[in-house]
Amino acid sequence: MILTRVSQTNGSVTGYKESKGRNHYVLRLPAWKEDADHIMEWLEKHEVRTPAKASAGTNSLLRCV
Repeated sequence: MILTRVSQTNGSVTGYKESKGRNHYVLRLPAWKEDADHIMEWLEKHEVRTPAKASAGTNSLLRCV
């Protein structure tokens, strides 16, 4: 299940995805890369930017390294 909501007051986007068979110790799970790929796709889809770069007017997306 994937839910996405946009705040009426500040335009922030909140997403929720329930992944059956997974816990909070994501990096020790065999499918961790699938979860990481989903997160990156979600960030790109919603054009999530770091606060510093967003205020500077650049188009850099938040990147996980």
